[in-house]
Amino acid sequence: MTERPPLGSRSRGDLTRGTTLGNVLWFGLPLVIGMAGHALFNLVDLFMVAQGVNRPGALGAVHLATTINMVPMVLYNGIATASIALIARAFGAGDRSRAAWISNQGMVVCLVAGVVLGAAFYLVAEDLIDLFRPTEAMRADAIDYLEIVSLGTITMFLLMQITAAQRGVGNSVLPLFILTASNVLNMVLDYLFIFGVGPFKPMGVAGAAWATVVSRLVGSAWGLYLLWSRTSPLRLKLRELLPRARILFELHRLGIPASGQLVIRVLAVVGLTWIITDVIADPGDRQAALDAFGIAIRLDILALFSALGWGTAAATLVGQNLGAEKAHRAVAATWVAITLNVAMMGAIGGAFIAWAEPIIAFFNTDPRVLDYGAHFLKIVAPSYLFLAFTVVLSQALNGAGSTRAPMLIDLCFVLLLQLPVAYVLASWGPLGERIWGVYLTYSLFNVLLALVYTVWFNKGYWKSLELRSTGELGRP
Repeated sequence: MTERPPLGSRSRGDLTRGTTLGNVLWFGLPLVIGMAGHALFNLVDLFMVAQGVNRPGALGAVHLATTINMVPMVLYNGIATASIALIARAFGAGDRSRAAWISNQGMVVCLVAGVVLGAAFYLVAEDLIDLFRPTEAMRADAIDYLEIVSLGTITMFLLMQITAAQRGVGNSVLPLFILTASNVLNMVLDYLFIFGVGPFKPMGVAGAAWATVVSRLVGSAWGLYLLWSRTSPLRLKLRELLPRARILFELHRLGIPASGQLVIRVLAVVGLTWIITDVIADPGDRQAALDAFGIAIRLDILALFSALGWGTAAATLVGQNLGAEKAHRAVAATWVAITLNVAMMGAIGGAFIAWAEPIIAFFNTDPRVLDYGAHFLKIVAPSYLFLAFTVVLSQALNGAGSTRAPMLIDLCFVLLLQLPVAYVLASWGPLGERIWGVYLTYSLFNVLLALVYTVWFNKGYWKSLELRSTGELGRP
């Protein structure tokens, strides 16, 4: 029996009524801060390592390890994205018990995937690091960091699944609290573990990895406790953790393309990192370029994840309003989110351009690192205005259950086209510094993708998609 609220009532987290601007602002602002919190884990590690590990290659080691560690993260992120779409659609249609059931089934996938992927990446950590031909100063630290965070993969997945489920029912404040607390704890533990304060011995780069794992574990434990509460709309029930084939199929049907989209993005960053190592022959310059690219990419990811706050808001609003058969509100919410995102990304981009040198110097004062990193910000930051479109439109499509289209767009333009163009410009282009070719390509493709996504979204195919989980699932 479908549990629908009485006519004229509005449940907490219901984004199908009220003003579109009010809903996007109320729901989106905490998400912007919370999503930035995801990116802060690695950025804080990078900063603390820069302050506490006084040896060459430490920053490059963290960059290599965290870039590789992003692969399992994005592999699972598709399931989290699918959870938001399915939970939001059920919640918008008024079926609260189905929304909770989907959330619990997502937890099953989370636990299994966390163990399997964590073990797999731990076992091949050394081989993965060696693919990037690290210097001797980087290699040992990079392997240690990757092995430790791989062992803690399940904590990363739990944090992602718990916060995604809450967003699906229109709760953006609770994920914000959980992520903020986890980040504060990460900063404290970074200081204790890296520097060796009190009873702790100095662990250097490995200490940053342990701080991340422990802080995610604490955040996940808090989230699970709240889900276990009787007042939770997505209450965790052991009997609903038994696998249900129909829900699991739908989570994977939507989740695999969504994961594929982000895997493509990560592979692009990995590919650009490899291009830099290939085109810069001098070991010292290559080391500086990798350190600079690691810092710049972390700052870029911080901007991207902040933008994903408005994108995630659009995904939930689209899902809920399609569930309530209000496609016009889904469209309106998407364009409101784009407008707010353009304003925010313009401000972030302007700050990166105006204070490029001091921002990079905050992490590393080496003149070569400073030069490489500042040029990245000055070349790439102007394209953030277009990145704002891409992020919201791709997430809105995911929220509608149209996860295949964003994956195919990114496959064609980000992986198959961007990397060859970057390699050509970096190897044989007319630019004075080869690395500038990588930066310029990165910026130009932000513009191109915005145009492609805008055209596809306006076609409107996503409005008529049916999600199989909206049918009866045979609940006991």
